[in-house]
Amino acid sequence: MICEHCHSGDLAISHCSNCCVYMCEFCVTAHKRIIGTKDHKILSLEEVRRLGTKIPKKPATCSKHIGETLKLFCKTCQRIICRDCTIVDHREHNYIFAAEVAAKEREILRGVLQETKRQECVVEEGLKVVQAMENRVHDKAATVNEDVDAFFDRQVKELEHLRGDLKREVSMQEQGKCTQLRRQREKLLFFLVRLKCGIKFCDQAMADGDDVALLSVKNQIVQRLSKLNAEQYDCQPCQDDFLKLCVCKRIADIGKMAVISCVPMDPEKCVLSMVGGEKGVLYETLAGQTVDFLLTLNQACTAYSCAVSAIVKYKPHGQIKTREENLEVHENDGGLYSFSFLPKDVGQVMLSVKVEGQDIHGSPFIWQAKDKCSNFTVKGTKKMKMASSSARQDGTVVKEGMQCWKLKLVSYGTPSALEIGVQTTGLGHKGFGGVSFSSGKRDQKWSWQYDPSRLHHGHSSHSDPKKSSVIPVKDNDVFTVFLNPETSTLIVYNARSKQSETITGVVGELVPFYTPSLRHNTGIVFGKTGYLTLDV
Repeated sequence: MICEHCHSGDLAISHCSNCCVYMCEFCVTAHKRIIGTKDHKILSLEEVRRLGTKIPKKPATCSKHIGETLKLFCKTCQRIICRDCTIVDHREHNYIFAAEVAAKEREILRGVLQETKRQECVVEEGLKVVQAMENRVHDKAATVNEDVDAFFDRQVKELEHLRGDLKREVSMQEQGKCTQLRRQREKLLFFLVRLKCGIKFCDQAMADGDDVALLSVKNQIVQRLSKLNAEQYDCQPCQDDFLKLCVCKRIADIGKMAVISCVPMDPEKCVLSMVGGEKGVLYETLAGQTVDFLLTLNQACTAYSCAVSAIVKYKPHGQIKTREENLEVHENDGGLYSFSFLPKDVGQVMLSVKVEGQDIHGSPFIWQAKDKCSNFTVKGTKKMKMASSSARQDGTVVKEGMQCWKLKLVSYGTPSALEIGVQTTGLGHKGFGGVSFSSGKRDQKWSWQYDPSRLHHGHSSHSDPKKSSVIPVKDNDVFTVFLNPETSTLIVYNARSKQSETITGVVGELVPFYTPSLRHNTGIVFGKTGYLTLDV
C-alpha cells in the first residue's frame, strides 16, 4: 500500500483515523510534529488489520467538483450529489441530506435481506432432503439387487443371463434417478452459494459501509437480491427411492420373468366397477343375483402381477352373526382383475378390496342386497322407488338410488319383442299381459327395445328412437340394468355379447319395468315365445 499523504511512492506503515489516509514513515513523523495534526489517532497496519472494515473511511468526493464531499441525495435523480451539484446540474431538484434517506433505505434492505435469509434456510433444508433421498435410492438399489440375486439363485442356470439384464436395469434406474437428483442437488448448491454471496455482500455493505457507499450500491443490491428471491427452485426431491423387484412368473420358457419397477403402486388410483356399469360406480343389488366386479389398477402395475384380495362380510337381514367370505380373484390382461359375489339373502354387504395389502380408494364398500320380490312388487306392477342416500364413516356407502338388477331371457325358439327400462310412476303401458293403465299425467319412460320383426331389431327410447347397439339377442341372454340418478343415466348391458346401450336424461321418480314378463300369480307366459325373469 502506497502513502496517500505525499508523492514519494513510499510504502505506507500507518493509518490516520482522523484524516482517513495511509502514510509512510516520513509523513507519520511530520504528522506527529505539526500542531494541527499531532493529536490525530495514528494506527499501525497491524491494528488496521485487526479492526478490519471498522476503521474510519475517507469521505467520498464529487467526481465533477473537486474537493466537494458527497453529502446530499437528489430524490429527483435518485443519486448522491455534492453542494455544487445543487447549483449546476440539479437546480430546482428535490434533494435532502444523505443521512436522512439512508435510514429508510437501510430498512428496505433489511426487509429484502430477511426474505433472502428465509430462502437460504429453505434451500438448505431442501438440499438435505434431496441428499437424503439420493442416499436412500442408493440403499434401496442395493437392497433390490440383493432381491434379484436371491430370486435368480433359485432358478435354473439357463436364466442366469436375465439376472444381468435386471441388474443393468436397476443400475439404469439408479443412475437415472441419481443423475436427476445430482443435477437437482448441484442446482440447489449453486443457488445456495449465490444466496450466501448476496447475503454476505448485503450484510457487509449494511454493517461496514457508510451512508454514501450504501446508497451508491443500494440499487444494485436490491436488484441482485430481488432477482435471487424471484428465481424458481424445487427443494423437494425430483425422484423417489422406489425400486422393487416385481416377479411376473416363475416359468423358464417365458420371456421376461421379472422387471424392475421404479414407480410405487398407488391404491388411490385403483378403480372398482361393476361389469357393464359406469367406471368407478357401484350400485345396490338384488339378493339371489350374482354381482360381477372389475378392478382396474393404476398404470404402474400393469406390467406385473399384484396381490389382490377381496373379502366380503355379509350380514343377512334379521341375523346377528356376520358371514365372511374370501372371493376368488382372477387376473386378466392389462392390470385388470375380476371377481364375483352372490348375496343369497337380503341384508348388508361390506366388500373390502386390497392391493398389495393396502385398501384401494373407497374400500370397504357397503351396500344393501334387496329382496327382488318385495322391492319390485307394488300393486301388482314391478317397481322400485328411488330412496335417499346414506353415509357412514367406516366405508364408502353405495346410495340407495344407485340400483342394479339382472334379467334373463327365457325363450322357446325365436324371442318375442323385448323392452327393458324405467318409467315415471303412473305411466300407462302394455308390458304385462296387454293391461294398460295411466295416471292422466304426462309421464315418460326410458327403455331399450328389441323387436325381431323390424328391419332394425333394436333401438333405445326416450323421445326419438335410435338404432340400438345391443343386438342380436339369443336364448338365455342375461341383461344387467344400471340406473344412476346422479348422472341421469340408464345402461342395459348384455353379458354374452358384452354390448351395452346407454340412455341419458333419465329423471323423475322412477320405477323399472320389463316386457314380456311372467305373471307371478298364474305362471302364464305372456308373449309368443319367451319372457324375461329376475331369476338369474
